[in-house]
Amino acid sequence: MEQFINALHSTELRIRTKQARPISLNDAVRRAVEMDEFYRVEKKTVSNSSERTQLRRMLQ
Repeated sequence: MEQFINALHSTELRIRTKQARPISLNDAVRRAVEMDEFYRVEKKTVSNSSERTQLRRMLQ
């Protein structure tokens, strides 16, 4: 399990996965995938918000 967590691509994801205190490799994988998806959705949301702001400025 520790090898899986240490191989995660981002420091924040590694830390968050460790903080979740998974009890098995399956649990660690599930939590890491869930958190990674949250990060992806948040990044997309922020990006879309930025694009809308830029579009509003162009239309004014």
